[in-house]
Amino acid sequence: MATIDMRDEANLGVNVNDIELVDEHGNEWIVVEYEYQCPTNNYLEGTTFDTVETYYVGPKKLYFWVDNETGEFLTVMRQHEKDEREPDEDSQPMEAPDDQTLIEFDCASYPLEADVISDYHNNHVNPDDYTHTPGHKTVPETRVEGYGAFEYEYPIHPDHMYDDYRTHWDLENECVVLVKFTNEDIIGEANSWEDLRAHRRESLANTDAQYAAIESYDPAGHARLGAYRQSLRDWPGHFEGVIDPIFADSCLPYDSIIELKHNGSEPTVNAGDE
Repeated sequence: MATIDMRDEANLGVNVNDIELVDEHGNEWIVVEYEYQCPTNNYLEGTTFDTVETYYVGPKKLYFWVDNETGEFLTVMRQHEKDEREPDEDSQPMEAPDDQTLIEFDCASYPLEADVISDYHNNHVNPDDYTHTPGHKTVPETRVEGYGAFEYEYPIHPDHMYDDYRTHWDLENECVVLVKFTNEDIIGEANSWEDLRAHRRESLANTDAQYAAIESYDPAGHARLGAYRQSLRDWPGHFEGVIDPIFADSCLPYDSIIELKHNGSEPTVNAGDE
């Protein structure tokens, strides 16, 4: 739908021309431009996409041992870590385990995959000098007044889009297979609207007594609590069929007059709260 340029200093954390192309271990680094597709809606499971232009900044080569049956990455190494395992004149050659294969990976040719697999690609950023100020998106895209929303950083970095534990090596085609996170992987299992309605009924029931009790001595609080209770009643009407139920908990109404007591799981009223 749109192209988002993330190659400037504010997003990269450093001027690209100032990046040292050899790290403290003597590994050669590279700066490679690449693009990836980022969902524009429904968090990680969107159906429309923006094109994000960014850099891979990291080791030129990676080495990894992969399981010969599953393709699972067992160990990911930089050049110096691989070299430390190489035999010298006084040692015996290291034999590859029968159930593993050592892969030499060219990060320049596959920068997106390298960004996901490598834990080293942000080493050029000095956290003391860099404050990350990402953009944000919400579900729903337009907030409903009086209700919460599921909020996340946007564009989503590949590290947060792809699961590096399930990403693996395709033994037949000799390539990396990227595996995307699902919304459930990150947020957890979604409740059904039947369960969500039950939660709403419980929340209403838990404020019945307080609502009646404060009417005489705190009319302003009584009005606010009444508005909150009405928002609870209206909550499914605003969101059911509009958003995936996995986001519904994030869209509950909230007023500071309500304080959730986690030890008893019952909301209590902060009388006189302004």
